[in-house]
Amino acid sequence: MTTQDFMRTPLANADSNRHLISALRGITSMDSREVSAILPVNAVLAFNVKERYLHSLYGSLRSGPNGKMSIVDGEGIVISGTDEADIGRPYRFGDKLAADVRQFDSFQSVRDGTKEQVLYYRLDDLGWTLTNEVPSAQYSRGAVAIQRFTAAVFVLSVVLIAALSSLWMHRIMGPLQELIRGMRNIGRGQLGQQLTQASNKEIGLLIEQFNRMSVGIADLMKRNEEAEQEKRRLEIEALQSQINPHFLFNTLNTVKWLAALGGATNIMECVTSLGNMLRPIYNKPSPFWSIGEEIAFVRNYANIMNFRYGEEVEFVFDVPEPLQRCLSLRFIIQPSIENALVHGRSGKGVIRVSVCEDGGDLVFVVADTRGGMSPAKTAELDRRIRLDGAADGEKSGIGLLNVHKRLRLHFGGRYGLTVESEEGVGTRVGMRMPKLAEGEVQKP
Repeated sequence: MTTQDFMRTPLANADSNRHLISALRGITSMDSREVSAILPVNAVLAFNVKERYLHSLYGSLRSGPNGKMSIVDGEGIVISGTDEADIGRPYRFGDKLAADVRQFDSFQSVRDGTKEQVLYYRLDDLGWTLTNEVPSAQYSRGAVAIQRFTAAVFVLSVVLIAALSSLWMHRIMGPLQELIRGMRNIGRGQLGQQLTQASNKEIGLLIEQFNRMSVGIADLMKRNEEAEQEKRRLEIEALQSQINPHFLFNTLNTVKWLAALGGATNIMECVTSLGNMLRPIYNKPSPFWSIGEEIAFVRNYANIMNFRYGEEVEFVFDVPEPLQRCLSLRFIIQPSIENALVHGRSGKGVIRVSVCEDGGDLVFVVADTRGGMSPAKTAELDRRIRLDGAADGEKSGIGLLNVHKRLRLHFGGRYGLTVESEEGVGTRVGMRMPKLAEGEVQKP
């Protein structure tokens, strides 16, 4: 296909424009009276770009007069290049480009007996590849000068160090020896030791920091000892309270079997879901668990809510299987579902729980169709979230604000919770946290 195939009139100087890059697009007639899955093509719109114009956009990036830059299409044909003789021919290293599926990389090659480094970048939208052939000699140019400069700097540094060491030896060594003795004493357990200030400004500042460190370590040891005593006290209290969960689970099992004997399957299912919800609260002290465990906890909560609301609310879970093995903070989804149930204005509706990956983060979304919240209530909740405040009457350990605080405390200010609500439609709660695999967090 030549230039004249796309020109109504011949070009004034066809030889200087014999290379074109063309794009074709079919144009169909949109006649509302004709309903067809495939519309006929009534015309073809052709866009022609001079290859030399495209060359001018990247030609200045060529690495010296011996370098070459080319654009290769998906079939390995050069469609533009700094060497006009290569245009329309198969690219010299097209087999290596086809074997490598990475978007950008480089490899070594030889052209006309000259070693080269070939760099390429794939333009996925167009199916083209931009290549740059750089002679290897350019990389080593000036290496000898750099080596000489490095050697000179090294020798000069050695001379300066020796001169300065000899000049300041007597002034520095005395206070330093005292400082070393103080550090050895701290290593032997003599915490809180104080050294005499030196006349030298720098050494005096170092000794001052040492004195602060010595006192700080002593205070830290004291606080650690107090903390250990507090931990032991809490552990004893926790051991003493272990009877409570066992008593609770035994009571729930008794109620479940009584319901089974009485034929009350709904009570039995409700008590079973409640037991499944409470068991991980007592058995797993870690703040993290897998997303699969979080979804199982939420499903039990949804079962209980269905008994309460008479299954007027439909729960939908959309969590890909690979993401269920990732780690999540515990109990971050349930408050959003509770918010949808409590503040939703419509009795019936759908509550959808989904988890997706976004740029290395995990995004949890709880969206409902139960009528949403009023603009005033949404604005007040958004204000409290932005100020990290606590809602009036908010109980410890639950609530959207608690989830927001926990996300920010564990992962930083760029993570947290957002709320969007449209009155009469529904509410959408989003929670963002980094993607964590098993073993990436330290469980207590």
